[in-house]
Amino acid sequence: MITVGQLAVRVRVLGPEDSVGKAAEAVRSSTVGSVPVVRDGLLLGLITATALTEFFTRGGSADPGLTVAHLPLAPAVALPSTLSPMDALRFFHANGLERAPVLDGSGEILGIITQAELVPAVCGRVRPAVIGGMATPFGVYLAGGGVRGGVGDFALITTGMYIAVLQLLAAWLTTSILAGSWRLSAPQVWAALEQVPMLASALPFILFGLLFRVSWVTGYHAAEHQVVHAIEAGDDLRPEVIARKPRVHPRCGTNLVAAVMIMSTFWYHRYAELDSVWPLLAMLTTALFWRRFGGFLQQYVTTAPASPRQLESGILAGRQLMERYQMRPNMPRSAWRRIWDMGLLQVVLGSMIVIGAIYVLKHLGVPIPVEV
Repeated sequence: MITVGQLAVRVRVLGPEDSVGKAAEAVRSSTVGSVPVVRDGLLLGLITATALTEFFTRGGSADPGLTVAHLPLAPAVALPSTLSPMDALRFFHANGLERAPVLDGSGEILGIITQAELVPAVCGRVRPAVIGGMATPFGVYLAGGGVRGGVGDFALITTGMYIAVLQLLAAWLTTSILAGSWRLSAPQVWAALEQVPMLASALPFILFGLLFRVSWVTGYHAAEHQVVHAIEAGDDLRPEVIARKPRVHPRCGTNLVAAVMIMSTFWYHRYAELDSVWPLLAMLTTALFWRRFGGFLQQYVTTAPASPRQLESGILAGRQLMERYQMRPNMPRSAWRRIWDMGLLQVVLGSMIVIGAIYVLKHLGVPIPVEV
């Protein structure tokens, strides 16, 4: 069960000897409008924006000689970090409180909790700070805040296998085209490839994009993005709500692919007369256009309008993620677990399975027309 210790907003802790100016800055930088004051481990009270306003309007100043000891402190009752949000909300209501410091098991201040943090927790709407996801051939996968939702590791492994197969198929088609077998059947295409060398080098990426675009995984990819948009906006996870969300998401890995593609274009197609400024031009172009190009690729290549079934897969993953996040245990995760939850290792494993299988088959003499 989620606790107030997990919801507490981290703030600075001041002492009576700190200056009024430092207190004002601490209150400003906190998102809860207050900071605790502690002396020798004893909580003295809270400095709030209201108390500072009262102090200055009554003739106070930010003179360096004036310290927190001169400020009126709001009384504070500390809550244990293990308290549930509902119990804390009842305590707030019974005592007319808006905020309270939260103490860990050793009596140290973890932060401050307010009604604004407690009410969403009671409603089950607290979300992870960052949500990641992935579209797989079997549905949507989401992860964040130490929990996961949607399809499991097997589906993530099949994603790597699926991408590897598409890459090998695109490479085989590229080889077939560039080998000259289309000279007679498609002379115009061949002439374009000969006149524009950059087009020939981009052909594997173009073919991979076309193959990916016509696959059903693009619908799951759209559903994944739309559900994450909805969760981040605090919307209900209903099909009619999800369907209105955009298919493009700023944190999609497609944006990184776009950046690599732009940099690769500059790397493999250099002009001697611009050699001195080419690296700078490459970095500037990438910085300016990688998100725009990534958004274009998401909209027209890596996502497609999701079907009702694909939207349901995304909604199920989102609901599981949110439900499990509300019930997550208060324990640290290992670095290995955080990396595993990203899903990238499973994808790499799936890709290695395909490449390894082709390597074994070729070693056994099976005629497979692709290089690995």
